[in-house]
Amino acid sequence: MHQVSGRVCAYRSLVRPDCEQFRSSNTEEERNKFRSDPKSLLAHEKDIEVQANGIWGTFYSDSEMQRLLDGFTSKWEVGCRCVTPGGPYMIAIQKEIVDVHFTAVERITEDGVVGADGKERKVDTIACTTGFDVTYKPRFPVVGKNGVNQHDKWKDTPESYLGLGAPDMLNFIMFVEPTWLVENGSGSVVGPLLGVSEDASQIFKNNAKGTN
Repeated sequence: MHQVSGRVCAYRSLVRPDCEQFRSSNTEEERNKFRSDPKSLLAHEKDIEVQANGIWGTFYSDSEMQRLLDGFTSKWEVGCRCVTPGGPYMIAIQKEIVDVHFTAVERITEDGVVGADGKERKVDTIACTTGFDVTYKPRFPVVGKNGVNQHDKWKDTPESYLGLGAPDMLNFIMFVEPTWLVENGSGSVVGPLLGVSEDASQIFKNNAKGTN
């Protein structure tokens, strides 16, 4: 029996995270290679040094990695809310052009977004995701052509162009808008979602180029 009084913090491998399992020694094939190829042995030793010297951030308090870990650790049971697609999402947020900020949106300005932390971050395009208001009416002012307010326009009968765009809203795009293709009996969810994504991407590209 292994009785633990507190929590356990375990590493898969401290200095070689790419190992399939912990090994206390090298295989005979690896040893022979090290004997015959000194450069290979040196590269192996340097690799271990790099891995070992790269763990010091683990011991720092309030580090950037700890902030990200706290933000990516859910405070609710998995399943009671939508689960973020892990693979593509985790790859995307690690790109150099992406900054992750765990703060609610306080307001939207002409240049970007102001978070609950009081900081304004400038952006070119705003994509609003999640939410549980199924009435389609925006919770924030969305004013389009000729001063049309989306909230008022969709107050009684929400309308859209096959769930892609709305009348008088030239650059306002939503996923699963009113009269979305699935609601019209297309029978597919992935197809229409992909179509909206492709159309939205093309619109963003055209706006960036200044074309129609």
